[in-house]
Amino acid sequence: MATALIRSHHTRHEAQPLFIDPWGDVLVPQAFKDRLAERSGLLDPYVQSIPSHSSVVHRSRYAEDALEKAVGAGVRQYVSVGAGFDSFSLRRPAYAADVQVFELDHPATQYTKRRQLAANAIPEPALTHFIATDLGQESLRSALQRSPFRLDAPAFFAWLGVTIYLTREANSMALRGFGESGAPGSQLVFTYVDERAFDPAHESEAFRRLRTNSERVGEPFICGFKPTEMPGYLASLGLELVEDLGGVELERRYADATRKTLAPMSADSRIVLACVT
Repeated sequence: MATALIRSHHTRHEAQPLFIDPWGDVLVPQAFKDRLAERSGLLDPYVQSIPSHSSVVHRSRYAEDALEKAVGAGVRQYVSVGAGFDSFSLRRPAYAADVQVFELDHPATQYTKRRQLAANAIPEPALTHFIATDLGQESLRSALQRSPFRLDAPAFFAWLGVTIYLTREANSMALRGFGESGAPGSQLVFTYVDERAFDPAHESEAFRRLRTNSERVGEPFICGFKPTEMPGYLASLGLELVEDLGGVELERRYADATRKTLAPMSADSRIVLACVT
């Protein structure tokens, strides 16, 4: 929910937003917004101060840029794993008019999102398939098989802001699942954190704040990876590394001095584009 609010905050406060997504203001329940507002007196200042603010905006733009290229190459299946309060199917840009969207998430999270749509008299978007699943108990392939998803056709997968909360074994299982679910040529965008961020001698104040806040709500940071090991690691799981960018590199790609809400990103925050081999 905080991620959705970050995207809507950025959309409202930038003259030239990097990513346009106003839907967080609608999809996030008022009770949650009120709780956040209590921390600083007003909601917007608190959302602006969340250490992951820049990372959320940049990764969202990168993922959808990659998706647009994949659609241009003929992909017509978009799978958002851990979709949360993402609003792609509600914003649906023109290039994705005929793309089938598959949103996978924990049943409780997905229920809350769909309840918010109903409460605001917003029809559930066309060509969108909600798949409630606990991927700790069910494989990605099995969950997708309960929908019109075609295993024999290429797909684009997005898996953002998740790997840090899982063990190395759980991440490996999930990444292998993408290789088993996507036809050859399918692509995956996912985020991870350089494991050096966990080193007390290297840990930044922003990362320490994020880690502490996550621990308070029962979602501790668990796992990081070494960027130098990523190509071989992915190859062992049926994936080929296409691109691996750190926060500084991602900032340079989308640099615009007019944007006022985006603080500098951490170099330890990384995003990967991979291909199913």
